Amino acid sequence: MGLAAEDDRVIVEEAIRTGSVIVTKDADFKHLSVSMAGCKVVWIRFGNATGAELLQCLAPIFAEIEEALGSGQFLVEVSR
Repeated sequence: MGLAAEDDRVIVEEAIRTGSVIVTKDADFKHLSVSMAGCKVVWIRFGNATGAELLQCLAPIFAEIEEALGSGQFLVEVSR
């Protein structure tokens, strides 16, 4: 989306505007998900991983994540 260099609040505002979900390892977005209505965050809570490793960890629980967000949960924490 071209927002990598933007302030976290700008990223959250764009995610809310577009109906996007932020998937991040950055705890700052956890706090913003509480304070900014409409912000949905999947917070990855494990150490360094390649893109392939990350997808391997998320694939089995993707439906659960999607269900949680669809039911109104604004923050989903994922750990190994």
